[in-house]
Amino acid sequence: MAQLDKAELFRLLGYVPHAGQLRVHASMAQLRVVAAGSRWGKSRCALMELLAGALAPEPDTRLWVVAPRFEVVDKLLELLVAQLRGGLAHRLLEEVRRDRRVVLQNLAGNRAVIEGRCTERVASLLGESLDFLLVDEAGRVADEAWESALSARLVERNGRALVVGTPRNEDTWFHKLFIEGQRGDASDVASWTGRSIDNPLIDAQFVERERARLSASEFASEHLGLFVGPFGPRCLTCGGPHTGCRSVVLLGEGEELQHCTACERPLDRNGEPIGVTVNGVVRLTVIRCDEVAPPEGER
Repeated sequence: MAQLDKAELFRLLGYVPHAGQLRVHASMAQLRVVAAGSRWGKSRCALMELLAGALAPEPDTRLWVVAPRFEVVDKLLELLVAQLRGGLAHRLLEEVRRDRRVVLQNLAGNRAVIEGRCTERVASLLGESLDFLLVDEAGRVADEAWESALSARLVERNGRALVVGTPRNEDTWFHKLFIEGQRGDASDVASWTGRSIDNPLIDAQFVERERARLSASEFASEHLGLFVGPFGPRCLTCGGPHTGCRSVVLLGEGEELQHCTACERPLDRNGEPIGVTVNGVVRLTVIRCDEVAPPEGER
């Protein structure tokens, strides 16, 4: 029986995953969780993993694409069909937009049925047994939807799930599943986080400008990939509560970190002190633009 070469599939479809996405694709965990900043590439990563799961040489399979809004579900299914038509049109057997259903022929010649669901009505998430489940915008999916419905869909067929979203509040089902994956003591759950600028196609200068526009909690969630607790986000540098400190500084090409001539404290472009003091030592995470620049050919 034919085997699915994931790297060759991605090459065929013109998908070049960045380092963070590659770690997700390489994992064999049954439940995979990605809680990362906006524009990290979560949805694209998840969609390509869904496609790889649908094409794998298996018996007839059933897969779901789930999100808190039908607009998101429809967009994901449209992107899925576009990817297929771009390189694997012969595998597309059926597309019924009204029913949010796409049917593929996998590498074993069997059918893979992909259906879209919205989490607004928990009752619509009951009754099916799944081989693969993709949950997008997980930070906006209610606890009840996962705990009372979605997780149970995987039991009968020992299905796999990929849960992605921008991290939001702590102590939600999404946060708890992420923490479980971080512990490393459960081989069936793995999780990753990432900042917006970890995607080499994102303009790091734009992300830095967003810092001034957003609150500390919003910036931590949207661009640093941090869950926000009752006392706000945690500092990336020291791990303590984030009090609005500038613990991360972005340096442009050829730019050097400046220091106060009197106390040697690091300064930002406006001459304001930055960094976090821990046990009398100032700590600072320095990010250089050339470290997050897009690769050659994609500038």
